[in-house]
Amino acid sequence: MRLSIVEARILSLVFRSSHSLDAFTIYRRLRLSYRDFHTSMDSLIEKGFVQETNNRFQISDIGKEFLIKKKHYLKDEDKTWRQVPRDFIQNSINVNDLYIPRIALLDSRQFKKD
Repeated sequence: MRLSIVEARILSLVFRSSHSLDAFTIYRRLRLSYRDFHTSMDSLIEKGFVQETNNRFQISDIGKEFLIKKKHYLKDEDKTWRQVPRDFIQNSINVNDLYIPRIALLDSRQFKKD
């Protein structure tokens, strides 16, 4: 059984967040149009992957099994903003290497600058 991209994102989001989420929370986190959100949720409920109780969506056992079998849906998305640019990566300083701090960065109250 295949899922659309939106359905897969919804299912993995509900799975990661203690297997239950409020409808508005899912809608806000995925930043979807209301139409896409509503059709995808209806489709997931019809397929039996998600159950709705008191406006909360819980992942069913069928949904859990499906996600575990299809592990590529559970991969974390690449967060490019977390990657440090190469320009800022430097070699680490060894314990016995000489290190001279910048005088301007020293605390003026502890170290008297002349």
